[in-house]
Amino acid sequence: MNNNSNKNNNNQGQITLSQADKLAIISGLISTFGGGLGTIATLLAIQEEQLEIKQDSDNNDLIISELHSLKKQVNTLQKELKQIKKMLSRLS
Repeated sequence: MNNNSNKNNNNQGQITLSQADKLAIISGLISTFGGGLGTIATLLAIQEEQLEIKQDSDNNDLIISELHSLKKQVNTLQKELKQIKKMLSRLS
């Protein structure tokens, strides 16, 4: 008798879900998972864009540095050209 009363108590304490309820829970979980994946995809896209911007900035810094170097070289060449012109004018 005790076994039967225990089974009845256990059965009364359990909630049975219909197939529709189970499907609703599963679809809710899948929907939540999909939303999480969408959020992760958005974060990855933002990180990729930030990396691209940083690389562009680094490239710009390198180009600016090279331009400064070229400017110094041009200035040096201009000075040397002036000196050569002076030397040539003395010879004439």
